[in-house]
Amino acid sequence: MKIYFIRHGETECNKDRKFYGHLDVPLDEKGKSQAESLGMHIQDELVKDGVHISAIYSSPLKRAMSTAAPVSDALNLDIQKEEGLMEMNMGEWEGKSVEQVIKIKDTDGLPLMFRCMSEPLSYSMPGGEKLQDADKRITSTMDEIIRNHLPTENIACITHGGVIAVVLCHILGQSLNDFRKNIVENTSVTVIETDSDLAHAKLVRKNDISHLARS
Repeated sequence: MKIYFIRHGETECNKDRKFYGHLDVPLDEKGKSQAESLGMHIQDELVKDGVHISAIYSSPLKRAMSTAAPVSDALNLDIQKEEGLMEMNMGEWEGKSVEQVIKIKDTDGLPLMFRCMSEPLSYSMPGGEKLQDADKRITSTMDEIIRNHLPTENIACITHGGVIAVVLCHILGQSLNDFRKNIVENTSVTVIETDSDLAHAKLVRKNDISHLARS
């Protein structure tokens, strides 16, 4: 089984360097163009080459669903909403810019954002989802999806940067403290392959944005 992980297209929050997590923001114009290019890429590179995708799963947030729509059209498949593929909840930081958040200090006077970036297993965003909890949610969701399909089937998951980064930590044998090193580009395609579950998967392709030459 191959799983095609696709990060959603660009939003205004990406451009404005804002934390947005569970905020249900739409794609901006560039993001819509990226999604259309992705759909054409799926049509040209997968459908025409005879690669069969059995199912499409998507985070229910608008930016993911709008990215999934051209993929759905290309593959002639319905989109199955999956809450387990949502981005991490960023709590009190959602809607705030990096410039605003960096002013929030830890008890020792250092920016809390730096702590959360460098030691995410020990520090979490106020009111937000702990990385350990997000990891359990994401891995259990993916293992359930995998169990629901035959080893010969392929699936697509349209989701978020944090979700894909956590998955890549498992695939690459990295500590979750390093998950931010695995943040991928908007509408990038990352492919893994497994016969059983996420723990036994291998990386096929990471952060492929070749289709963005169309945008």
